[in-house]
Amino acid sequence: MTHIADDSAVAAGEAARRAPVPLPFPTRYRPAARARKHVVDWAGRMRLVNTDAERARLDSWNFENVVGCFYPDADGDAIDLLADWNAYLTLLDDQFDVTTGFEAPHVVHVILDMVLDVLYAVPGTNPHPGVQFCDALSDIMRRVAATGAGPVWLGRLRESTRLFFTAIQQQSIDHALGTPLDIPTLLSRRRADVGIQMMFDWNALMRGWELPVSISETVEFRRMHDALADVAVMINDVFSAYRERDQIGGTYSTVILLERGGASHDEANVEVRRLIQHALDNYLTAKGRIPALLDLMKVDAATRTGTVQHIADMESVIAGLELLYRNKSGRYDPEAARYSRSVPTHVADWGFREIATHRAAFS
Repeated sequence: MTHIADDSAVAAGEAARRAPVPLPFPTRYRPAARARKHVVDWAGRMRLVNTDAERARLDSWNFENVVGCFYPDADGDAIDLLADWNAYLTLLDDQFDVTTGFEAPHVVHVILDMVLDVLYAVPGTNPHPGVQFCDALSDIMRRVAATGAGPVWLGRLRESTRLFFTAIQQQSIDHALGTPLDIPTLLSRRRADVGIQMMFDWNALMRGWELPVSISETVEFRRMHDALADVAVMINDVFSAYRERDQIGGTYSTVILLERGGASHDEANVEVRRLIQHALDNYLTAKGRIPALLDLMKVDAATRTGTVQHIADMESVIAGLELLYRNKSGRYDPEAARYSRSVPTHVADWGFREIATHRAAFS
């Protein structure tokens, strides 16, 4: 009887930890069925996954839901492109987990330099042919150019992607140095690595409208962005604390940071959920200033309509992220995570250490 009571308490605690995070945004979820098979096939062609176990792991991440939660307006070839882009970032990010042996700053530096070489190359060209993570990104950038994306949009994507990878490098440095972090510092570090700016950019491309830089770089809009980035980081931490602790080491998790400060997991979960609501309050305060800002800037009706739609799409991404992390992807499912730990990606096949050693010898 005692054992049953204990099991019930554990189940109740897990249910509380995986309860929905209340958000003042509607969810626009539209699953993209074709994405699931396509992304596994594409990753196989690009040699990003090389065994049946790796393909099964990638399939379990449910990319029909990734696209459906983040990009509900995508259709046709755009679904394939968005699925591949998100799979690429996720797989590459996982290579730098502290359990892989490839998180050393000098290795990360070399690999990310090569990624940026491809990112800023003429779309469709590859300065590092034959290297699978470069071949895959070159294929994506070729297809991005084929969408007719303008130079402003492409510049935004490159910059947000550069910041994403720079944040990964900073994580590797912090981990190697044992840098002490508090929650404000941790959030500021992770606003780029959570990747929401790239999601905002992709949704803008789907709509065929680019938010003017004169609006996106205002203090009010930056405050909105930073608040939503903080919300995204903490939603990730609420639903993947088990993964951060068991697979990555918990270096960059607000939940685990609080646990290390003496809080129980349940206490940390409650506190991070409180911080999410605080960040949402900051977002809504900044959003409330946008109509007056647009009046002051004397924007035309089309720009005002586009800005309002862009904000709605930003909110939709955050609502989709909460839904995905809570119950739409095996990547964030505790049972699937236990399976994933037994089937690591064959990072050695990506040649990271060999590439880093070779580049260092000729630098």
